[in-house]
Amino acid sequence: MLDFLHKTIKNRRLGIALGGGGARGLAHIGFLKVLDELDITPQIISGTSIGALIGAMYCSGLSAREIENHYNNMSLLTKGRLIDLAIPAIHGLIKGEGITRLLHEEYHLTTFENLKIPLKIVATDFWNREEVVLDSGDLVQAVRASISIPGIFEPVKFRDKILTDGGAVNPVPYDIIRNNCDILIAIDVIGQLQPQSSQLESPNIFECIINSFHIMETTILENQLEKSSPDFIYQPGIVNVSIIDFTRYAEIIQISQPEIERFRQDMMAYKAKSCRI
Repeated sequence: MLDFLHKTIKNRRLGIALGGGGARGLAHIGFLKVLDELDITPQIISGTSIGALIGAMYCSGLSAREIENHYNNMSLLTKGRLIDLAIPAIHGLIKGEGITRLLHEEYHLTTFENLKIPLKIVATDFWNREEVVLDSGDLVQAVRASISIPGIFEPVKFRDKILTDGGAVNPVPYDIIRNNCDILIAIDVIGQLQPQSSQLESPNIFECIINSFHIMETTILENQLEKSSPDFIYQPGIVNVSIIDFTRYAEIIQISQPEIERFRQDMMAYKAKSCRI
């Protein structure tokens, strides 16, 4: 018997935390599609990095299927425009203006106040080395800050702070919505990286940046789970998918399917219990 089935109807508020992981975060779409299929609406969502991006689109009213279709139908030209290289690359390799335009023009994101589902986004205050939770005002800037992997994206100047990727402080931000829900679900898409051969090879500079960030996120989450865990955590076994492997959507969903199915069974039980109370 699932623990949450013992909770009363007064304690049924569902909260979902969408973690960071670059392209691996496309798996979030598969989990959100389950909610749509079962007609379950979370009372609140939190997100870091790619989780903030997908969470913002979903909370704006787009269905998971619509998010999927937008992504699959995006032209190569549009995708190419998202990679607006910074020349010279003083603060990061990518300026991020292309993503900002996409969120404004394609998805019509504006402010947190206009969202249909409450959303909390995590970014990192670079100079003060602390977590910043954004839940009001400019939504696009909040998303842009949360996805800003140091060295890859230029940092964001926002509310008198220099903000970078939220994964540096809270890669799966379930703790920030614990008081806003009764059933807390975390989706961890950090994934795993394994050597491609038996030989030891020195990583290139890009691999050093990305994999070091990956190691840091994993360590932060492990420490966080030791202190306090969500009611449920789903961790798709996504192995050796780079944060920039956005062309591997179908493969990412396929790899994640066992965890998505486990999520489906749990949500079916949740809905059945809710209907009987």
